Amino acid sequence: MSRQAFAAWVVALLTACSSCRESGAANDATVGTDNAMAPFYPFDVILPDRVEPPPPPPPCGRPGRPPSEQPLWADCTLRITPVEERVTAMPACGPGRPVLQFPLGPAIATCVHDGWIYAGRGFTRRVRLSDGRVETLTHPIDLDLLAGSWGCNSRGLVLAAGQLSTRAAAIVHFTDLEHPGRVQWHRVLHVRPGEDIPQGGVYAMRASDVFSFFLLQDESPAYFYVASPTGENPRRLSEDLVGINSDFALGGRYLTYSHEWDIHLYDHVTGRDENLTRSDSVWEQFSAIDGDRVVYIDHRTRTPDDYGNANVWLLDLTTRQRTAITSQPAQPGAQRFSPAFSGDWIIWEDTRNNAVPLPGIDTAPNRQLFGYNLRTRREVPIVTGVYSAARALIVGNRLYYSCALSREAQIGTYVMDLPPG
Repeated sequence: MSRQAFAAWVVALLTACSSCRESGAANDATVGTDNAMAPFYPFDVILPDRVEPPPPPPPCGRPGRPPSEQPLWADCTLRITPVEERVTAMPACGPGRPVLQFPLGPAIATCVHDGWIYAGRGFTRRVRLSDGRVETLTHPIDLDLLAGSWGCNSRGLVLAAGQLSTRAAAIVHFTDLEHPGRVQWHRVLHVRPGEDIPQGGVYAMRASDVFSFFLLQDESPAYFYVASPTGENPRRLSEDLVGINSDFALGGRYLTYSHEWDIHLYDHVTGRDENLTRSDSVWEQFSAIDGDRVVYIDHRTRTPDDYGNANVWLLDLTTRQRTAITSQPAQPGAQRFSPAFSGDWIIWEDTRNNAVPLPGIDTAPNRQLFGYNLRTRREVPIVTGVYSAARALIVGNRLYYSCALSREAQIGTYVMDLPPG
């Protein structure tokens, strides 16, 4: 365009705009005041509403590391495939029928969800309560690379897992194992200077409908973490965990554990950690919880060379009343371990039938199961006459237990109906 043509185009444009403004002023005296529409100019450009990009997904895996160094859940999804397993029959052991060819029970991170018992530290097996169907749980890479602990509640299945090769840790919430599970929280542990293997890992996981709990050791010391029932929003507690003496039991709002030979109670509603047995005796260990009641093993009259006064006690958290479930001389002196508690039944491991009932705390494999019915107030021998019966798990009116006929026999899991009392 020549200079003369361009000048003529500008004059024409200004003339047209002037007439637009005069026409707008004549037709609308409020132009330029608040809440009035601005006049439309021929060269205005109307832009669409700005669309904000979706927020990025939460970081997973190990940022900045190649795929070969990523955990199995690097894409925030841990896919598990249940595969049916054919179970070989085992010999009778006690009054129950065989279910599994490996131990079950709380000591190996067992829990119940949606009609299945999940067993084993990490991804191992599950057993259907209705018909005993057994399935192994596999994922795309290698089953042996993960180890962890199960937690079950009515909302689903929660797993605290660590990758064995890197010791990375995560909380995984599953609502349906037949579909990919979603990682709700992920943490990669730190590497100390000069070392290429992260220190620490997840050592325990429990879940209820009120909260979930896991024990995580990051470098050095171990810490309690509590989170939502599905493992979200974890929060570290400040309790000193040096001197944990037994496993953890979680029910509703409460967590019980043995610390420095006392039974402690953590209340998730109040946030308080209470020593329940500070003034009772020298040594308390092992606990189980059902609602507002706790059972535990108490050595009230223990001396350094006497393991024969381990007894089962019941504590009502509402009334704070304590009841001795076993005591001498009503029951023989023996070591007692690992109580299970549900409804009317308290069941524990007992060495009273050993050839040497008091062989010492580290040499008592020959245990049998005894129970106490709170309704009938009667002690009942549950599984006796075998080399070893242990790891009691009460599910409804059934008892699952680990059993071996002899020292050399394979330990299996058996199930029986609990007696009426």
